Amino acid sequence: MSVLNSSLVIRWKIKTSQDLQEVAEWMLQKLEGADICCLNGEMGSGKTTFVKIFGRLINILSPIVSPTYNIIHHYKGGEKSMAHIDLYRLKTVREAVEVGCLSACDESDITFIEWPKLVKQLLPMPIWWFSILCEDNEVRIWSIYRVGELY
Repeated sequence: MSVLNSSLVIRWKIKTSQDLQEVAEWMLQKLEGADICCLNGEMGSGKTTFVKIFGRLINILSPIVSPTYNIIHHYKGGEKSMAHIDLYRLKTVREAVEVGCLSACDESDITFIEWPKLVKQLLPMPIWWFSILCEDNEVRIWSIYRVGELY
């Protein structure tokens, strides 16, 4: 794995699940509480795998599964709570609000939102924005940066 730093964007070249573990450990050090992490990437890019790895780091013992059909899953681990939201099937902002997307963000220490573009403008700033590009079947480029933060 290689890390490419700029002043505002951290880029990770991910080849293995151990690489994702290192990203999750880095992310855990950056979070301050009531953080929102927006995961953008095509299907199969590792969004849910990352959330599972992160959940283990904060001692979530229950199985973490994709919330594609339930839309929102809530978890409690150690001293932190986590919400995992998947907006893939939703078509409108109204649907996202009605299923409780925004209230889930308020109720959790850490919220991960997959397919977040639908609600980005409604989220309380700052947020963490993850862009995941698939270079090929084995390599992903993860770019992580803050949105809405003054520098």
